Amino acid sequence: MAVFRSRARANLYRNLIIVFTILLLACEGTLFLQIQRDYSLFQLHFVALFTPWFFIPFIIVFYVKHQIWSAGAEGEENVAEVLNSLKGFETVNDVVLPGEKANIDHVAVSTKGVFVIETKNHKGLVRYRGDSWELLKTGRRGTVYSGKIGNPSKQVKKNAVALRSFLSERLGIVAYVHGIVCFTNPRARLEVQEPTVTVIHITNLKSFFQTLEEQEAFSEDEVKRIKIEVEKYSYSRP
Repeated sequence: MAVFRSRARANLYRNLIIVFTILLLACEGTLFLQIQRDYSLFQLHFVALFTPWFFIPFIIVFYVKHQIWSAGAEGEENVAEVLNSLKGFETVNDVVLPGEKANIDHVAVSTKGVFVIETKNHKGLVRYRGDSWELLKTGRRGTVYSGKIGNPSKQVKKNAVALRSFLSERLGIVAYVHGIVCFTNPRARLEVQEPTVTVIHITNLKSFFQTLEEQEAFSEDEVKRIKIEVEKYSYSRP
């Protein structure tokens, strides 16, 4: 399975949590031993008391970031697994095209067309109409509040345009690139009206591709050429 940069980032924060926890325990242990040897070292009592306040905030921040990146990585990995199971499709993950800053989570290519998929791991009620998005979450006490979601449809459409230009310039292939926003969290509920891109839950992703009509938009040779060229700009590792 491909290793995404998001997974690498999650692992980085996990390692930082381990390192700072070890440093905290080492400092506390060293100070404790010094105090045991010489009870007159009152200044060490003071240091020992406040040492955790230096390390613990870092550990908390790293933990929160690890949870966020880990959840995102899990969603991307699950989508990649679904795409890899599709017959007749070639998949490239975690792509940053030349001249672009934003990454494309997944590119799927077959004789049925070219697709860019943006993976989202939000939970709660997602309302999407046109290019307007709203995320509603329910707190522990049942209070409903708004969450941050940005504008995934505009994001995926921008990526689709960038990929279309890339294929035209590099391969001379003029193609319509389909945009898909895929939600992966089991606790995500979707309300979609007047969509400008396909918005789908991961549980329906495989059947969506399987039921696409054969359009023969590309030959099998063109499909392979597209994959090879796009794969040059993939940051995921096998």
